[in-house]
Amino acid sequence: MHEPLRPLGEFPVVLDAAQQIIAVGDSNTRGSLSGGPQAAYPAILGKLVGMSPVRNASTGGETVSGTLSRPWIEARSGDLVIVMFGTNDAAPRAWLSDKTAVDPQRYADDLASLAEHYLARGAEVLILAPLPAGSRAMDERIAPYREKAREAAQRSGARFLDPVTAFEGETNVPLTYDGIHLTNSGQRQLALLLSEHLSIVDR
Repeated sequence: MHEPLRPLGEFPVVLDAAQQIIAVGDSNTRGSLSGGPQAAYPAILGKLVGMSPVRNASTGGETVSGTLSRPWIEARSGDLVIVMFGTNDAAPRAWLSDKTAVDPQRYADDLASLAEHYLARGAEVLILAPLPAGSRAMDERIAPYREKAREAAQRSGARFLDPVTAFEGETNVPLTYDGIHLTNSGQRQLALLLSEHLSIVDR
């Protein structure tokens, strides 16, 4: 198991129950191999903290730059935007995929820009590091993006958590056969970790 990257920012994130949580990311946020959005961590998180539904504004196969090139997923002041990208930016499957890796610094710059957009509108932003992969070769391609995700959070002023914290005590992150996507149990564990870092209040 990877040594978790250190968190950034104050926790728990305090949210008004009247606000919303928005999850922005790729197929691991979408739940593409876990049964779809209803089985992905945003839906489970919403039920755990009593803010269901969490808006799942993710797209399978997405990169940060791809998100920046599309119409903005808008958030209100006081909302929480959870951001997790990096797997597709790293193109970990190399010759088995038609994707080309995004330069890690470009990834960090784009991720910081995305966070700054929401922070400027009064939203809270929590950046999650991309998950490690299930093979050494893929993991080596993703590793620089994990560090750069933390750098982007530090630069923008967003909060940061490493999802591997959800799987401490296990030998590996629970991934499907492709070594990239979370299993159903992995999605639940990630949702539980995030719920432990949120505090919902009625005002």
